[in-house]
Amino acid sequence: MTRYIVSKYNPKDKCNNNFNPGLEWSSISDVGKTYSNRVLTISEYLKIENDYITTINCFIENLGIDQLKIINIEKYKLNRNQFSIYDDLLIILHSNIVKGQYLKRSEISTISRLALREDLWCILYNQNPRFILEFGYDFYVFIKTQKQMKGIINSIQETTSLYITT
Repeated sequence: MTRYIVSKYNPKDKCNNNFNPGLEWSSISDVGKTYSNRVLTISEYLKIENDYITTINCFIENLGIDQLKIINIEKYKLNRNQFSIYDDLLIILHSNIVKGQYLKRSEISTISRLALREDLWCILYNQNPRFILEFGYDFYVFIKTQKQMKGIINSIQETTSLYITT
């Protein structure tokens, strides 16, 4: 299986030792704080979050996956008062999801938002075609699949602000 690392961080900066995590925001909790002489706004945060959702959906659609199974999950306290960006669908899914549950495509986007917002951590899985989606710390997403995704990766990197490496 090939492991793809999806990140908002430029891998060239990391390779050249120019990467300084303190100069980059890495969480929804950073909204309102200053990074590189700019205050992170909720709209800037949501743009990047939407890029991650677009990326995940591109992988899933390209592989023809209709649902994913939750094989591991940790739920945390929901930050629903923060920024007024939590709709009823997010709140209901957060309270009801459990390990072993199958998620439809629309629910995959919702659970992805919850994971990116650090309201939960999870690993999602599909047997055929083999696919694993895991959310890491600091806005890293890990995708494993048996199918080579070079064409779709180029398309994603042209239309989003994210980087995908192996």
